[in-house]
Amino acid sequence: MITATEARKLSFEAKESIASNAICSLMEKVKSNAQKGVFQAEIDIYKIPFFMTITDQIIQCFENNGFAVSVTELDTAIKITVSWWEE
Repeated sequence: MITATEARKLSFEAKESIASNAICSLMEKVKSNAQKGVFQAEIDIYKIPFFMTITDQIIQCFENNGFAVSVTELDTAIKITVSWWEE
């Protein structure tokens, strides 16, 4: 049996893999949408305790690669939209 303390620790340790998976998922949406002639893609990040750290990592990754990034706060999530319409 796992304790709540151990479960909490595991959840916080998963932060890096959650961010990495979100970046990979959004990049796949970028590739798919670009092939369809669409100039943006988006992903929702649910408001878990460390969602701002994950959001910041996603924003930094895409901005460093030349994408425009916008963030919209929803009730239970954050919507991150990346676009590549302009250089």
